[in-house]
Amino acid sequence: MKTEQSIKIKTRLKYLKGFPDITAFAGVFCLMLMILLMSGSFVQVSGISVELPQISSAGRKSFQKMVITVDARDRIYFNDLNLKVEDLKKLLLEISSRMKTDSVIIRADAKSSFGTVASIMAVAEELNINAFLLISPAGKDKAEVFQDSDSD
Repeated sequence: MKTEQSIKIKTRLKYLKGFPDITAFAGVFCLMLMILLMSGSFVQVSGISVELPQISSAGRKSFQKMVITVDARDRIYFNDLNLKVEDLKKLLLEISSRMKTDSVIIRADAKSSFGTVASIMAVAEELNINAFLLISPAGKDKAEVFQDSDSD
């Protein structure tokens, strides 16, 4: 009869005790966070509450922050600064010469008068600035988010 011999193989593995090394996880987390922050560069729309008119469709645009807001009482705000139409013209002329953009967003309340919006659009046309009237799509919530054009 054959005698069976058992072979013992000694392993070099050792049990690790203590906390696991999370350096790699921290690096991946920081990279993911940085990618998320770089891809999500948005312009914050002003805090002035307006009720936008609704339409059936709307497209996305990219803008630097040049936002004109008209509230329900026909008060005009440029980037949250309360102005009159004459002061708005001077300010737009000064800012458009410094900035590389030639566009402005007009956020007008649905209850604001058309004359106020038309006068703002006339000022923009006189200064060769593209004016985009902001509306709210039908059936959507009223939060607007614009991508900053500096992220190009």
